[in-house]
Amino acid sequence: MRHIPYGWLDQVGDGGTVLVTLGGWMGAYGLVKLTVTGRGHATGRFLPGTTSFMIARSHGRPPRPPLLLLPGQTTTTKIPAVLLDDWTGRWVAQLAAPSAERLGGGDIQVLSDVATGSLAYFGADEKGQTQVTQRGAVPLWDRVTDALAEWKTAGAPHQSGSGITITPDAQTVWIGSEDGPSWRLPV
Repeated sequence: MRHIPYGWLDQVGDGGTVLVTLGGWMGAYGLVKLTVTGRGHATGRFLPGTTSFMIARSHGRPPRPPLLLLPGQTTTTKIPAVLLDDWTGRWVAQLAAPSAERLGGGDIQVLSDVATGSLAYFGADEKGQTQVTQRGAVPLWDRVTDALAEWKTAGAPHQSGSGITITPDAQTVWIGSEDGPSWRLPV
């Protein structure tokens, strides 16, 4: 699931438990154990390991239009794309850009936002520095690097050091504690 359906919380009721894989289109996911704390409210922590269930069909990626790596704004990035190969790094990136799909690996990667058509893609300049080109309405790599910087400042904890708080207004994933770095899920 990309988010928790509120109907599930109502069906389970106060004090009940929901165990679900939260994932996204960058291929990162985490198993979270939630406790329902009221109507439309729940809280829980991500569990260690890589247990997963198949993504719900209704939460799958929509069809991808043809991918064209057209020119855009190119800059040198201090955070290499290879950090997206790290399990928790990719998961944090996915939280920052929840409608983006990740293609490739290592230094050759593309982030494609299927909702807005925005792109970020990587290459090396003549000095071997990683260059990122961004185009579209959403500066994908800027959002991702900001999130990765927050994660690193928090000590770069494993995903199991994170949790989620659900209210009727938002579903928020956080690092460390509810007042730590956080991102809203696409509900």
